[in-house]
This record gives sequence, C-alpha cells and structure tokens, in this order.
Amino acid sequence: MIRLAALILLCASVAPGWAQDGSGTGAQLFNGTAEVAGSVAIGATKLNQPVSKFACRSCHQRDGLGGSEAKAPAITWEALSAPNAARPAYDVAAFRAALSNGARAGGGTLDRAMPRYTLSDATVTSLIAYLNELPTIQKRGIETRSVTFGVAVPADNAGPARAYAALLRDVLQGQPDIFGRKIRVVELDGKNASGVAAIVGLVPSQEIVVADFEAESVPILFPLSLLNGSEDTTLVKGMIASQAEQIAGLVGKAKSDGHKNIGLACFPKCRTLDSAVEVSAETPLDGLDALIVAGADESQALELLARAPKEMSIYAIAGELPDIAISAERRGMSLTLSDGYETLGNDGNGLLERHARKTAQLLREALTTAGRQLTRNKLIAAFERKSLPEFGLDYARYPLNGTASVRFLHTPAKP
Repeated sequence: MIRLAALILLCASVAPGWAQDGSGTGAQLFNGTAEVAGSVAIGATKLNQPVSKFACRSCHQRDGLGGSEAKAPAITWEALSAPNAARPAYDVAAFRAALSNGARAGGGTLDRAMPRYTLSDATVTSLIAYLNELPTIQKRGIETRSVTFGVAVPADNAGPARAYAALLRDVLQGQPDIFGRKIRVVELDGKNASGVAAIVGLVPSQEIVVADFEAESVPILFPLSLLNGSEDTTLVKGMIASQAEQIAGLVGKAKSDGHKNIGLACFPKCRTLDSAVEVSAETPLDGLDALIVAGADESQALELLARAPKEMSIYAIAGELPDIAISAERRGMSLTLSDGYETLGNDGNGLLERHARKTAQLLREALTTAGRQLTRNKLIAAFERKSLPEFGLDYARYPLNGTASVRFLHTPAKP
C-alpha cells in the first residue's frame, strides 16, 4: 500500500456556481449546454426533441469557423455580417429568417441539414451577441507572445493543486517558444477561467469539478481527478483511464479471479454493467463473493464495507476512495486496486511530478499541431483522431483519454 501513498494524498474529502462566457441563452443554444425554450425542425419535419440537441457548434465547431458537416460555413457575426461571393451580408432580420425557415441572405435556401428553429426574439438577440463575442472568447489566454494555462486551486485540496502548478512551471521554464509564444501557468483561486486558454491538471475536489468548466465551454486538459467517461470530448482531454473504463476493468479482473457473483456499488450512482449486480448502501450482500466500490461518497462506501464479510474480495480504483483501501487492508480482506496512472510511467519521481512532465510534453505537442493561428478550439482539435505512440496515447481509438489501460495492485487476504 506504500506505492499508493501519492494517490491517497492527492484526494481530499470535501457546490458550485459562477457565470461567464456561457451563461446567456445564446451561448447555451450555440454550445448545447442547457435547454433553451423553442422548437426545432429538419426541413418541414418538426422534431419532438430539445433544441439543445441541435447545438450550433455541432456542425460549425466551437470557434464558429465552420466544419465538414454539410460544408458548414463560418458563423461568427463578423463572418455573417460581411458580404461574400455567394451572398450579401446578413443583418438581424435576415439572420432571424435563416434560423426560422432556412432563408439565405439575398435569396435561396440553406442546406436541408441546417435545422430550422422557432426561437424568441430575445434568444436570437442573445445568439447574435454570442456570435459577435465568440472570436474573443476563443482567444482567451492567447496572446501574440504567450499562451496561458490555469491550474484551479480548490479550497478543499489546495496543497496538491499549488504544488502541481509549481512543478508544471518548473518543467516548462526555459523551454523554446512555440510560434513565438511562451507557455505560462497561473493558479486560479476559483472557477473564473476567462484569462486562460484551458484548465490543466485539475485535482480531485468536490468544490471545483470538470463539469463546472464544461458548462462554460472552457477546455479542460489532463485532469488529475478521475473522469467519469461521459465528458464532452470536444472540450475535455485526459490521459488516464476513466472511471467507467476502470470499473469495466475491475469487473473483468474479478471474473478472471474466479468470482461469479460480483456486486457494483457506486456512490453516487454510476453506469451499471450487465456482468455485475447493482448494490446500494442498504442492499443485502448475501450471495456476493466480490464487491467493486467506486465513487466520491466515502461515508456511504465505508458503511457498506463495514457490512461486508471478511472473506469477500474488494475491488476499487486506486486513489478514488482512499479510506476504503485502508479499511479493507486493516480488516485483512483481499483487496485489488486498478491503477490508471501507469500511463505516466515510473521514473522514481512522485505522481505529481510525473504528471506535470507528461502534461508539459503534451501541451507542447498540441500547440505545435494547432499552429500559429491558435484558438481554444484548435488546441483541443490538435488531439482529435491522433495517435501519439511516443506518449502511450491514442485519441483516435480512445477520444477522451487516449487510453483505457490500467494495471492491478493486489493485497492478498490475511488470516
């Protein structure tokens, strides 16, 4: 268990609220981050689905500069309000007509793939305001001579966060500029990420979580906290197998260990698997010979473990519920932990330093790929469908984390 000390120290028991670039209805419609009043149709067919399912960024990209879906054009307000060879400039009335019935400025009809929206005037006005601001939002933290990344410092786990920021700065210090830009790392006391290109190295916390930044469409790169597997891969990139992948690995490990009756307890609830019985804090454990425990609510998990017979084999994710591992070991129970941090290698340095070194390498790789005309969207897109064998990562196969690899650490039962 000494090998797990760094993982356990990283975690702390410990919410949120803030508004910035993504709080208006226009931003929510563009990004699909919240439900917006209205309806949507494809062609003449009205759909009984939320407007948020048809977010503008799905086809036009998060930077609004267009994409491959039906050759979606750029829709920043700067682009729309300028005439081009195919059409005159859009004004507010023409834009409203394009949204509602697919009318192209100057005549003709937009591609049928473009949804037709029924929206309030206030929502359309808010969307125009967001499209006007989008180029500025996409350049947050990006200057001619620098690009700035933020390490969020939650009050419930401030020590590791500040230590990580210092390590990352040390690793990057003195390294060559990329397209004339130095990489800066700043600490953020709170959730306001308006001054950074992306959040990096987010530590485990209940006060500041990945979803806080997802809701504001801020990129999140290489968190130390465990991703659950359902995050938006156009905003989030990790390098450690997700909770869902590690749970699947633990189920497979329990089966290969000869267990046939496997329980899965997640606090809070997580995605269940057909090969495991879902277990709550009150579920009788009779008939189970192995129990997988996951989640963030350690008190419920410990309550459940206290009811487990000593001969039951316990499986958990390293670092996620540190007191579970400690309690199971003290009781002499068979304990198997999945460790997704193996992708960081083992050069004798601590977990934070290894993570910071790999993060620095990946940031430089991404900035080089993204090019001189850097935006937040291009930074994330640098990883899309990209295999990085030199880093042990393959985002073409595993779009969220680049890996599903884990190793297993086993402590046998004691008499």
